[in-house]
Amino acid sequence: MSKTPTGVTSGTIRPLTNKDYGNNYPAPFGKARPIKHARKGYVPRIPVADIETDRNLNRDVKSSTNGSLVKQMIDTPGGFSVKENTLSDAAPNCGAVCVSAELYPNLSYLTNNPEPRSESTLFCCNEEKKARRRSRPASTLLSKNYYTRHTEYMENRCQTFDQRAFNFVRSSTGNPDAKPGAPDADNYYVANCYCPGTPSECGKVVYKPNNYQFAQQGAVSSSTLNLKLNQNAINTNLANLPHNIIIYKNKSEPCRPIYYAKNGNATSCPATSKAIALLNADAQPFVPEPGPDPDPPYVPSILTIRSFNDVGSTTWTAPAYVTSVTYLVVSGGGGGGGAYDTGAAGGGGGGLVLTGTHVVTPGTTYTIVVGAGGTGGASTPEGGGGAGGDSSFDIIIAGGGSGGLASRVQTGGAGAGGTIASGTTPPGGGSGAGNAVGGERGGGGGGNTTAGTSGAGDTGAGGLGLANDITGTSVTYGVGGVGGRPNVSSNGAAGTNLLGNGGGGAGARSSDNKSGGAGGSGAVVLRYLV
Repeated sequence: MSKTPTGVTSGTIRPLTNKDYGNNYPAPFGKARPIKHARKGYVPRIPVADIETDRNLNRDVKSSTNGSLVKQMIDTPGGFSVKENTLSDAAPNCGAVCVSAELYPNLSYLTNNPEPRSESTLFCCNEEKKARRRSRPASTLLSKNYYTRHTEYMENRCQTFDQRAFNFVRSSTGNPDAKPGAPDADNYYVANCYCPGTPSECGKVVYKPNNYQFAQQGAVSSSTLNLKLNQNAINTNLANLPHNIIIYKNKSEPCRPIYYAKNGNATSCPATSKAIALLNADAQPFVPEPGPDPDPPYVPSILTIRSFNDVGSTTWTAPAYVTSVTYLVVSGGGGGGGAYDTGAAGGGGGGLVLTGTHVVTPGTTYTIVVGAGGTGGASTPEGGGGAGGDSSFDIIIAGGGSGGLASRVQTGGAGAGGTIASGTTPPGGGSGAGNAVGGERGGGGGGNTTAGTSGAGDTGAGGLGLANDITGTSVTYGVGGVGGRPNVSSNGAAGTNLLGNGGGGAGARSSDNKSGGAGGSGAVVLRYLV
């Protein structure tokens, strides 16, 4: 045991004092003695009987040495010394703790050497179970209230920064027009996100800064205050203006009195009305109601052309300062007749064309109707074409063109031509011819300027229409349909839509049948100055 490595740890050594009999160490000349405080260290313990003259021994504090070696070996590796015991060969038990670096566990320990019967599949210590525990994943059937990340936990309770800053909705009633934070405003909010249970569990938020005009708690800078004062002055002056819509000239088209009236302000152009309505479905520019008459009085000078081409009924509102319009109303053309067994049918009459000037009242809404073309005559048995639909603008009504007659309405001979339009009477449809035995071509439908031509001499041309340049280009409207040709199988040609032309009559060979052409739809065009 005398040669066994012995662990030695430091203990607390009391300081020397002036009255300590062992304090007989000479100090360097001119220098102070060492500071009197306890120090860590170790000194050999010598029995008191062996002390003769040197009493600077046995100054260790006994209460600081018990158990220190074991503690430092565990908690502070390297905090102790290991040395060979050379204190005494005769008395090897010097009171130190034996340190051994080659001690192995006893092989009889069951922890490291379990008995074979405990390694069966019924017990926990078998290798199979250990392998499964090492390879099996953890259970993923977690509670809904369990979150693997802190972010998920906070989001579930609406406690993240983004949720608390932007995801809030009002929870009580108040003045909806009040500024947020004002005394009469709705200043209570709840989180607009998922909360377990009721939304109140996320907590309510009260937004009520003492300086609610600036949405701030406390005072604002002088520049911000001046900006607010300027804004208040502008709003106050704006409220005193006769119109509350301001359009700056550098951001809009030039000021036109029909839309806006100058009031002496060189930088603004107030609108003449707050009520600005869309004129119609064609997405015309916004036009306000008339305001005070400008000085000098405004004279309309901007040409506007409105075309209504869709079949059916619609409306048009007269803009400000518009008191009269030039109109073109064209009804639908009649359909051509059907033909059978070498017969020839008559052509449909063209739609009636009416033009002129009509007085209107600004701001008044007028009804506009566009007539459809007549249907072509059936082929078996042959039938006459349908009449075109009426077109109208306010009280101006144009009747639809008459349909062409079917073939074989007479025995032999040529079909008569349709009549010409007269006043408010639309053109008539052409008559059908007999079969090829002594028969000739069907008559052409009547037009707006001439009647339809008879089928004699293989003519049967439709009557001429009426030319008009209301759209800026001369266009002919209301032409009669062409009569069918006997013993030649062909369907009648359809009349041109938007022009009100009549449909052509059909022709057929022996034991054959053909249909007449449909008439063209009408149109309404208005022309005026704004």
